[in-house]
Amino acid sequence: MTNENGRNNPHRRATVRQRLFLAGFAALELFCPATMAAHIPRAESWSWDSTEPSTSLNWQKCYNGKLNIALIRPLQVPMDWQHPSDDKHVALAVVKLPAASEENNLPPLFINPGGPGVSGVDFMKSSAKSLQVLVGDNQSPANSACPVGLSTPRIECWGDSHRREIWTINQPPVVDQHADAVFDTYARSVAFSNACEQALNRTSILEYASTAYHARDMLQILKKTGYSKLRYWGISWGTILGAAFAGLFPDRVERFLSDGETHTAAHGGTGEREADESVGNIDYQDWFSGNLANFLVDADRVFDAFDNSCFKVGPEKCVLWADCPQAIQERRAMLLQNLKKSPILIPAWSRPTGPEVPVLVSYSKVQRFTQQAIYDPYMLFPVLAQLYESLERGNGLLYYDLTADGSRANKLCPVSVTPAGMPVETPFEPDALPGITCSDSMPLRDTPDQFAEYAQRLATQSKWIGSANVDLRAACLGRSVRAKWRFTEKDIKCDTASPILFVGNTGDNVTPLQAARNNSAYFPSSVVLVQNSYGLFSWLTWWPAAWLAVGAVNLHRNAYTSILSERLAARPRNRVRARLRLVRTASSPGPTTRQQRLVICNTEAFTIGIVHSTTQASAIS
Repeated sequence: MTNENGRNNPHRRATVRQRLFLAGFAALELFCPATMAAHIPRAESWSWDSTEPSTSLNWQKCYNGKLNIALIRPLQVPMDWQHPSDDKHVALAVVKLPAASEENNLPPLFINPGGPGVSGVDFMKSSAKSLQVLVGDNQSPANSACPVGLSTPRIECWGDSHRREIWTINQPPVVDQHADAVFDTYARSVAFSNACEQALNRTSILEYASTAYHARDMLQILKKTGYSKLRYWGISWGTILGAAFAGLFPDRVERFLSDGETHTAAHGGTGEREADESVGNIDYQDWFSGNLANFLVDADRVFDAFDNSCFKVGPEKCVLWADCPQAIQERRAMLLQNLKKSPILIPAWSRPTGPEVPVLVSYSKVQRFTQQAIYDPYMLFPVLAQLYESLERGNGLLYYDLTADGSRANKLCPVSVTPAGMPVETPFEPDALPGITCSDSMPLRDTPDQFAEYAQRLATQSKWIGSANVDLRAACLGRSVRAKWRFTEKDIKCDTASPILFVGNTGDNVTPLQAARNNSAYFPSSVVLVQNSYGLFSWLTWWPAAWLAVGAVNLHRNAYTSILSERLAARPRNRVRARLRLVRTASSPGPTTRQQRLVICNTEAFTIGIVHSTTQASAIS
């Protein structure tokens, strides 16, 4: 093992190697659909860029007290943890939500919302109230930061939205739209990698962007709070950050939840977003190797659920209804085939608000929209059905309304440039996703033909969205800057001080259930919770409080019952029967399981959807 800064310890085996970068996200919304984020304007008399970094935690109110959030001045930490110096550092923006109750106050719960590239500050601002409900009154959630948004220097490759939008407009089609589109994607990805590395050469941040550095940053934040062990909820890429922390500092683990992605639904007019529980683990081996070859193995089950549930609820609730599920699937397939040959035209000024110029709704646009929508089938399956039916009729206005495709004119106007060393309030830093992802993986040396073979493997793995997810791996093509400290799953040498709870979903579009089981095998005491539902979001909003109260192994009926009763009473719309299945991994010693039925939350949020979907559970004796 190494010491906590990644240096070789003469008394332990060295575990840290040089590591590389992780993939991008047109399919990148793969790990964080941040496009639905709601913004809360920052107060005029207070701003992050006027707050000096500090090496200590001095919590203070922010946003003029309009939000019940305490924040620290940006925490200054070394950029290079292996060779710290005064002239190379980063400023981590950290916010903390005070516990709702001052009784029995507990250590802070660190939350990383994933991406990589999602702003923890924005996540905490917009989901504060819902997070407090999720984790319980005695918990004080805090975000764990990385160099995005308000943390600096940022991983920002273009400098302003003008240049970024010009680049985005020229995005090539999904690789299966025509025979040679995959080679356009290849060339474009290499060009972006070169441009990004050149832009970030001055700050050298890409050399220190791997997950290992973020894990060490999180340890430093923990130390500054005065606590020795970490309570952590990792979402999306946060599951990878959790792996690095648990692997490097296993004795520092107290409560650890390795989850998927949290969906946040906006409440009209308030700016407050409701954080709904999530499911899904990124497979350690698939991620750190850079192969990204197995993340779609369960994806088509989500589309099967679409067809089956649409048929089940009937034509009154599903406008794409047909005589059987197979017929619904055939309607979808025919629509996509027709769009390849005949994109739908939206004439200029079809509405008083636009579009100002004609807009084509192409196969690629619809596939990329679908790729994001299936993260949250409970909310968006009805929308997909309506979209497909309108496109069948040759009407593209619903697509235009859903995607705000006409808003690009505003982005092409001249804008001010915010240097990468200055903080920016944003829900998502898109360049951080490939910047961090590729830092974690092995170098990607694919030739154009080898990349085309990879694209074909993904298309075979998922008939419906395989080709739309090729961009994730493509983002690492042409990268030459390597991280100086790299963590991989091979560096996990021992079990954690307390068991980790891994959460998996039986019908996940990007984080298959097997990933949770594979990851759990690295930690013998860990527990896997399986939910029978579809998409990346589980909508199980109450069990995190039980997990925080009693830990992974001791989750049982009594713990759930005591915590759920008052919460279910407070939110009757979420009242429905559901079951959970909690199992130890096959490699783990421990007691056998027994089945228990629990009342948890509403899984009937699907208008057209999986009204029969429940979570099945057994608890550890």
